Amino acid sequence: MNELSAEKYRLLEEAWKYQDFITEQLFKIGISVNAYQSVDYQLRHGESASGIEIKNDKQMAKTQNIYIEFNQTTLRGSTHRDSGIKQNDDSWLYVIGDYQKFFVFGKNQLRSLLEKVQKKPNYYWDNYKIRVSCHKNENGEITSSGLVIPVSYIEQTNLAIKTIEVKQ
Repeated sequence: MNELSAEKYRLLEEAWKYQDFITEQLFKIGISVNAYQSVDYQLRHGESASGIEIKNDKQMAKTQNIYIEFNQTTLRGSTHRDSGIKQNDDSWLYVIGDYQKFFVFGKNQLRSLLEKVQKKPNYYWDNYKIRVSCHKNENGEITSSGLVIPVSYIEQTNLAIKTIEVKQ
């Protein structure tokens, strides 16, 4: 296994571990997640048979924002494609957060918010700015675009269907 493959595998392992953690937390409140593992099934149907997409936002505690992806580069990096909340699949719930707190959103509600922000780039609710941002690789090329939402905005509105704080 070359160095790049080892790093990709480490990141996949980390994502699978978080997915298992969220699956366990959701099961405790009566929600069953049946995750797909193959890229083929994920692209055609979404990340799970139950229509739930799970994302770990490792920067949430530090930035006090969540980053909800809606566009990414293809595997070869040459073109961009819809992903996350804009991917046309069977997902209807979007779960994002970290190991201390996570949020359950309706995918369509996030899409509606994205449309508002794209029409009015300086979108504010009270004093909370919601914006579009992007991630770049070491060459400065955009690898993904996402909606940046302050955690405090989510906690003070009904944007999330459910907020779950994990007791350690």
